[in-house]
Amino acid sequence: MKLINLKICLISTALLSITSCTKLDTKPFNAIGNDLLYADSKIVQDAQSLVNTALVGFGNSEHTRYANSSSGELINPYDGQSDRSPLYMKRAYQHAWTANENRLSFLWNTMYGGLSKANVVLSELDALKNKPSNLANIKAAVRVARAFFLFHAMDNFRNIALDTVLYADPFSIKTNPATETFNYIERELKQCIPLMDENVNPKGRFNKYVAYTLLAQLYLNAQVYTGTPRWADASAACDMVINSGKYTLAANYFDNFAATNSLAENILVSYRDRLRGRGNTFIAETVNSAGGPAIGLKGGPWNSFVANADLYDLYDANDMRKRMWLVGPQRAALPGENLINGVANTGEIIKVGQRKSTLNYTVAVPRWGPLIIGNPTLLPDIQLMAGVRNVKYYPRQITNDADKPVVENNDLENDYVIMRYADVLLMKAECELRLNNPVGAASPFNLVRARAFGNNTFNILSPTLDDIRDERSREFAWESYARRDNIRFEVANPAVKYWSKARPPLKPDADTDNHWMIFPIPNNVRALNPRLVQNPGYN
Repeated sequence: MKLINLKICLISTALLSITSCTKLDTKPFNAIGNDLLYADSKIVQDAQSLVNTALVGFGNSEHTRYANSSSGELINPYDGQSDRSPLYMKRAYQHAWTANENRLSFLWNTMYGGLSKANVVLSELDALKNKPSNLANIKAAVRVARAFFLFHAMDNFRNIALDTVLYADPFSIKTNPATETFNYIERELKQCIPLMDENVNPKGRFNKYVAYTLLAQLYLNAQVYTGTPRWADASAACDMVINSGKYTLAANYFDNFAATNSLAENILVSYRDRLRGRGNTFIAETVNSAGGPAIGLKGGPWNSFVANADLYDLYDANDMRKRMWLVGPQRAALPGENLINGVANTGEIIKVGQRKSTLNYTVAVPRWGPLIIGNPTLLPDIQLMAGVRNVKYYPRQITNDADKPVVENNDLENDYVIMRYADVLLMKAECELRLNNPVGAASPFNLVRARAFGNNTFNILSPTLDDIRDERSREFAWESYARRDNIRFEVANPAVKYWSKARPPLKPDADTDNHWMIFPIPNNVRALNPRLVQNPGYN
């Protein structure tokens, strides 16, 4: 009965996520009855799991593609070479997107899909005849999940629909100023935190410390959303996580991204189950199509995502995090060889392309767009190797034949990391520095650096804001932080262009009105609800 009930709930919430912010009059489960739907008490106690299925959208999705491309950290220089490459990532990197971008509606639906599922579950719980004694605690976890999706919707689209009531009057769904959404999220988190579970379980669970971390992120970026800095409040929220003693930095940076990931540092992850078709394809999207043997991947990767040279050049040679980048000539990994653990490959030299050139990843990304065929100075094989590749989600080594078919499809079991304790430490450092407390900033800042270098030799005793920005780039490369970070640093110090500056290749300075800091509300979403007002600077 439990499995049937669970499927019914998932179907009903999925249907409602499609109608998010359009308010079509859809009531798919009226005939079922909530008490039948939640007849199994274990489903009631685990109600947030129905909402957390929406976390799949954080990972191999438009959320990460837009966040990492628009920040300048990630480039897809082969965008446009085939029918499957619609050039939207090029426009994201160049800050040239429009309100007609179909992929922006995918980003919108990721946030509002989670929001709608939360609204459905909260409505179902409220309608139960036999309410459990801890209903308020159960609902608190769902409300925090809803606040999480609202936060990311506000962060990306800023002036959004504050849609928090199931079956609300369609004419009540309209654009709300960011300040209203900010205040709502803050109020929800502060009300729910005392009711939240303190158990540490990062497998897609919202506990008290997920809520505190989200509150810290909200306050950290308050000046961007409301015009008023909240550095002291952000620092205090970080203290609640730090002083709890529930989390610590993993001894090995790469343990956070492994198939069996760190329970010490990861605060929230998007659970990946490759056997059920929800695997992590992060590696497949970056490694050259011939480059799988370098990391023990049996499938054929897609050769899409590479790093900007500016990002790669931030890493010191002694920084263990530099191992996440594949650069230079590539060899196949023999059993036991693992590049991210500092063990060099000694297998055969990997060849690529019709010319059987040595696979040699270059730091420079000299071009963008369709492959230039027939140019003797820029051969196609060379073009396909431009840019360093990120393999922080290193594949688990194959140990038996049963694993091979799944791994060959590029579906890995590495959970996608959404929140880490390292972020709490670096948020704390940034807040203390902005509050003119450099001594208070140095300690959490250098905890992260000491882990990266293996000792205190490379500590920075008096870090600057630029030091913190660079450290966040090194620590969270391709983890979807950089867009938010670059915007925050530029808003806090408009004299420095962290976000809007020109970047090679081919990104000019952004317009001075800063409308590129906010994505447009997709026109196809507005067509379903004309009461949603377009953000300034877009048609």
